[in-house]
Formats: sequence, structure tokens, C-alpha cells
Amino acid sequence: MARYAMSKCMCNVLAVLCAMLAIVGCAIHTPKLPDTLTAPDPNSFHSPVYVTVRLEGQAVPGRPAIAPFENEIEVLHYTTRNFYPQPVGQNKWTCALEKDRRYAVGWISKKMQGYHSQSFAATEGLEVVISPGMPLAIECDFTDPPKQVKIFPAKVYIEVPVISDGKETTTVIKSVDVKRPSIARIGGLAAGRYKLLIVQNERENWWRPYLNSHQLVELEAGKTNRFVPIYPNIDTTVEPGDVIIKGTVLDKDKKPAAGKEVFLRPTTISKQILSNLFYPAAVIANDGSFEFKGVNPAYSYSIMSENTQVGIEKPEPNSVSVIDIYLGMTELSAKPGTRPQPLTIQWLDETTSNIGDYAGKTVVIDFWASWCSPCWRSLPQLNKIAARYQSRQDVIFIAVSIDIQHKEWQKAVEEINCKSLRHGWLNGKLNRFSPNTGVPYCIIINKDGTIAAEGHEIDAEAELSKLLVPELSARQ
Repeated sequence: MARYAMSKCMCNVLAVLCAMLAIVGCAIHTPKLPDTLTAPDPNSFHSPVYVTVRLEGQAVPGRPAIAPFENEIEVLHYTTRNFYPQPVGQNKWTCALEKDRRYAVGWISKKMQGYHSQSFAATEGLEVVISPGMPLAIECDFTDPPKQVKIFPAKVYIEVPVISDGKETTTVIKSVDVKRPSIARIGGLAAGRYKLLIVQNERENWWRPYLNSHQLVELEAGKTNRFVPIYPNIDTTVEPGDVIIKGTVLDKDKKPAAGKEVFLRPTTISKQILSNLFYPAAVIANDGSFEFKGVNPAYSYSIMSENTQVGIEKPEPNSVSVIDIYLGMTELSAKPGTRPQPLTIQWLDETTSNIGDYAGKTVVIDFWASWCSPCWRSLPQLNKIAARYQSRQDVIFIAVSIDIQHKEWQKAVEEINCKSLRHGWLNGKLNRFSPNTGVPYCIIINKDGTIAAEGHEIDAEAELSKLLVPELSARQ
């Protein structure tokens, strides 16, 4: 009896120690789930049907896991949210699933990752055949990188395209660092489709060519499965239809910024920088001028020097675009209760005015741009408000364009046809700041010269009713 009591006591101690180790293990890595995980209870489904999973061919040690197709990402990992069918024979498993619901099967293994089957609809007696195969390796050939692009250090990610919460996405399953020209190898992968993502770990200037390679690849048994990264495309050729982009760069003292670099990057319609197309940087001449030849007219462009970035809309083929870049521009400060910064506006007739010239008047200023879609919707609304106040001499409505190109602003003014607004242009040569808060952006200045309201979606008419004497309101 004493021996039995001692054994029982030791077992209790060991049980406590095992529990403590399990808790520590959970903090370090995902715990291994036992092989005795039960299949789902048929009573948990509205219309249960039994489906069989059969393993065909070779496979590394592991077990099948099933997940609803809208969350098929689960079958790549050993989690409690999967359904684990129970063995019913050699290389066969079965479990109950919801009738007609779509599922996917994965193969959970320590030695191989990435396998998941095609989706299937659960029906009574259905047999799903899976063939995880043996581990394969993917090789990335970095032996001959382009000399004009900084590549290393780089990182290779292996991602699996899957469905998660009903949306197609990818999940990273493995990665490796690459520090020198070589062949990077990642093993332990199942056959199938992957996304190969290769990026430069450290890029000093994202305007310069850098590695950002995305490609879908198919791993097949019996093949080397070697792939070359998609290196940056540096456009240095002049082709028919190409355009010229040129201009000048002035520093904060309005002097030529000689010797500095200008970068040109194409953008998509949504203004996102294209990840793989670059142009060689242009060096600013002694007179402040720069030029890019052979520019593809298929895109809009962002042009940057130091910390100043400007945009140019999609140019016409065989055209020349001229822009001016002003370095050291500060952000427009417009806080209610304060006086606005000195603002010089250039009008359509080339004359200029300072905002201080309208002292004693209520001034509504709407900053916009020809490339801004929300601006094209908001300006006509402001124009309607301005029309109701057109008999008032103490209220001024001004639409100020922040377009880089003068001609783009003039063209947009003609097209938008808002004749109750006075149209001006924010000329960079005359002002040392820009509204970097995004457009459309509205400022309302009170008669005492202080800012009464500002913002992107302010109700201009409601704000004006607060500022104007009620009996003088044009609406009465």
C-alpha cells in the first residue's frame, strides 16, 4: 500500500510538471495536437453526410484535416478549428460534414507544408482522394543580378494562395534571407501553386530601383523548380510615342538646386507607385533644369526631389510636359481663430492678389486639383452656394487649384464650368507653402481676418449663416 501511495504521489507531481511544461511550451510554439482528436459530432450539423478521405501515393507522415472552403487557410495548420476525420482502414479516414457545404482537405505534417486539395461539396458517400506527395524544394537563382540595381540583402517569402473568411488571400509559410549572389533553396514544400515574393530587406531610397518581385509559381515533382526573380525594369530606351518631361528645380531661396537628383516613377490610375518600373535619376543642371527623355505615355507620374513630390497626369503621346519643382515648401497652417498665412493667388488673366486684399470681407477658399475626383463633385455644390450670394459684395468664393501644371488647371476650369466661383492658381513661385492635407479642402475667413472654419467636408452654407448678419443674409 505504501508503495502504491508513493507511486500515486509521484504521478501527481509528474502531472503537475507536465502541465507547467505545456504552459511554457504554448508560449514558445504552437502545441502539437494529439492524434486522438475526434471527428465532428454528426448532431452538430443540420443535414450530416459522411465523407471519406483516401490517401493515394506516397506521403510524409501526417494526417488529413478538413475545413470549410471559406476558411480553407485552416487546413495548412494544426488547429482545433479543423475537422479531423477518424481512420477507417489503410490510408482512409471518414467524418460527418454538412451536406452540400464546400470544404477543402489539407495534409498536416512536420516535414512538409503547403498542401491543400481542391474544394468539394459534401455529399453522402463521397470519397475525396488526396495526393500530398513527398517534399519538394523551390530554388531562387540570384547568381546573375543586374549591376545597376541594389539587390542584397534580400528576403524570399513562400506564400500559399488560400481562401480566408470568403476572400482570396495568401499566407506565408516559409522564408529565407539572401545576402550574396547564390541560389536560395527552401525545402519541405508540397507540390502545387505558390506565390514567390522576393523583396529587398533594406532600401535606402524607394525612388531608386529596388527588388520587389511577385510571381505565381507551380512546384512539380521530378523537376528542379528553379526560378529567377523578376528584377526591376529600368526604362532607358526612346520609342515612338514617348514623351519628354522637363522643368526646373528651385531651392527654398528660389535659386537653382544645381547638382541634386530628380526621380521619376510611373503610377497607376489609383495613384499607386508601380512596383517594378523605374527611370534613371536626372541630375539638375547649373540653371536648375532637368529632363527625362523616352517616357512611356501610358502612365501618370510622380516626380520627386529631396522631400518634395509632385504629380503629372497621363501625358499625350509625343508631347513635352514642363513643370517647376520648389523645394522647402512648408505645409499650409489653417487653425480656427488664427490668421491665415500670406497667400498669393494667380488669376486666369495672369494678375495676382493677396488674401490680405480682402480684409473686411468673408472669404470662402476651396483648394482643389484637376486630378481630384471628389473635387469635381464638391465644386459644383459650392458653386450653387456662391450663386445664392452673388449679389453680396461682402462675400467672396474662391476656388484655388494646386495643380503643378498651369495648363491642366486652365483646361479643368473650362470643363467644370463653375462660373459663380472666382478661379485662382497656387503658383509655387509666389508661395512658399502648399495644402498637404489633401483636397478638396475648404477654409472660411471671417471679416476680421481670422479663420472661422476649415476642413475637408465642412458645410459652407451653415458656417456662413453663423458669420453673416441675419437680416443681411441673401437667403432672406
